[in-house]
Amino acid sequence: MDNLIKSKIQSVEDTFVNTMNQYESKLENALTGTSSTHSQPSEIMQLAVELKKFKAELMQYVAALKETLIEMDQRLDNQEAYSRKNCLIFHGIAELEEDVCSVMLTFFKERLGLANIGMNNIDNCHRLGSKSTPKSKHRDRPIIVKFTTYIVRHSVWGNKKMLKGTRYVISESLTKKRLEMYKKAQEIFSRRSTWTQDGRICVLLSNGKKKTITCEPDLEEAVVDFKEHKSASASVKISTHNLRSARK
Repeated sequence: MDNLIKSKIQSVEDTFVNTMNQYESKLENALTGTSSTHSQPSEIMQLAVELKKFKAELMQYVAALKETLIEMDQRLDNQEAYSRKNCLIFHGIAELEEDVCSVMLTFFKERLGLANIGMNNIDNCHRLGSKSTPKSKHRDRPIIVKFTTYIVRHSVWGNKKMLKGTRYVISESLTKKRLEMYKKAQEIFSRRSTWTQDGRICVLLSNGKKKTITCEPDLEEAVVDFKEHKSASASVKISTHNLRSARK
């Protein structure tokens, strides 16, 4: 965990424990009669004021901590996404006893027309997930390929249109967080209006505008824009219908 987060958590914890100990001591004194009977009500009222102030300060601490955690989470996600920028995942390739790299070179040549890609262009490649067992249903595990340069990766990604109508699919290697957002976006905006580009999620809104998503706030903003435009479009249709009815 980042040292900044550790220090903030410790600061909040120390402040909370120390202040609550003080309030408990004051409240105990006020209730047990350590203070004069005449001063008890005013002391309790003062304690209530201090407690309210402390609660507000604590909420500020918590809000600041949440903001720091969100920023840290986004920074880590961006770093992971960057580390995946030269990777692509290939689905639908039959799994046999094989040399995966050789299989991919053949695939690039025969399916994508990229005979110029050689072993020197591949940093690493392997199947994803656990291998099927005799007792489990056979499935062809996808293959992830990490290319040595983004240029080679981009040329492969650009030729994926050649696979249209086949059982083969190429997808980007998204972080877990972005993959979850991608699935959410597909449910909200439809599969046809949702795609990925260089690790970023793109959606086409009903007003024809493209929205790029890399974090939850981006997705929330896109949903708001989508609903507002959808509502506005519905209002226009109703108004047009009413106008036509009035003219009849």
